[in-house]
Amino acid sequence: MTDRYRTFMILAECKSFTETAKRLFCSQPTVSQHIQQLENEYNCKLIKRHKRAIELTDKGQLLLQYVERMHHLSQELKHKMDSLIATESHVSLYMSHYIASHYFEQLFQGAQALTSTYPCEMNSMEYEKLKKSLFEKHAKFAVMSIYEDDPIIEEQFHIDILFEENFVLVVAPEHPLASRKVVYVKDLEEQAVLLPHSTHIAEDIKQVIQAKEVSVYYMNMTNFDLIHKAVQQGLGLAFLPEKMVENDPAVKIKHVKGLNIRRKVAIVKDKEQLLTAGEEAYYAHIKERLSTQVAI
Repeated sequence: MTDRYRTFMILAECKSFTETAKRLFCSQPTVSQHIQQLENEYNCKLIKRHKRAIELTDKGQLLLQYVERMHHLSQELKHKMDSLIATESHVSLYMSHYIASHYFEQLFQGAQALTSTYPCEMNSMEYEKLKKSLFEKHAKFAVMSIYEDDPIIEEQFHIDILFEENFVLVVAPEHPLASRKVVYVKDLEEQAVLLPHSTHIAEDIKQVIQAKEVSVYYMNMTNFDLIHKAVQQGLGLAFLPEKMVENDPAVKIKHVKGLNIRRKVAIVKDKEQLLTAGEEAYYAHIKERLSTQVAI
């Protein structure tokens, strides 16, 4: 809103040139000049003097309605712009439960400069919910596993592969296979194999085992963390990402000869939405930290 309209609005409130000049920290001639400019612009009288006070004419009352509306819209615009700036500096991160749980230190250790410049909100969720967040454009990018049997992800989004992780056989120390130097696929015969509810990796594990014509039975559990605990208690064996069990003395890691289970982890990015400066910074940071797999 221009100075002329601001002067007019305050004069309508104060009903005094002197008080208006004080409020605006200007001279009375400046106030008079602003009112004169408005009257010239609209070719009509906007004010009249009555008993040493200033009153608005009918046209002045009409102009005041629009000036107040302009002022309200100006304040509303400023508020929304401020909110947008705050939103742009605040970054929403989306990643799988597994990445958030087992790569948190690698991602954020020593990253205080980034997190203080661009505060972040972390959302960890399972695969299908991450997909939904991407398709509904809540997430501009997500750090997640990708699977060949779900090609829509690679078709619809930009994919930056970060790394490929190996799955290993995990058993309790008391399990008969724990002491074996070499484990063959046939050794899994009639064993209880624990699987996560996540359809894609569960199907990948099943297909690899079925291709070897080995008969096992399956028990489904919510996620890898629960399966990990179940293996520790001797409830069955499982194929888990090597990263999550490599330093756990409560289980034994075995590599099954002739069995190869791997999956890719990537940043899945919306092709249409532009990233803010903060989002670009986190994208680059995550890519550097995870694609190199260097200990921090």
